[in-house]
Amino acid sequence: DALPALGWAVGAYAVGCFATGYYLVRARTNQDIRELGSGSIGARNVGRVLGRSGFLLTLLGDFSKGALAVLAARHFSSN
Repeated sequence: DALPALGWAVGAYAVGCFATGYYLVRARTNQDIRELGSGSIGARNVGRVLGRSGFLLTLLGDFSKGALAVLAARHFSSN
């Protein structure tokens, strides 16, 4: 059916769009990470702004998004 596939596609897009570093810095400092440091929303730049905990939380969040996508693909594949 096309409707469940569309739902999964929209869900995957939404998970992929969640910028862990952006929201973490915004929540902790009320600043835009894209205007700080290198301008990147990645873990390294978040670490520059928030320190080790910011780096690790961003890395874990981004890793988890990728792991979730792989696990969902394995679960819902037709093997």
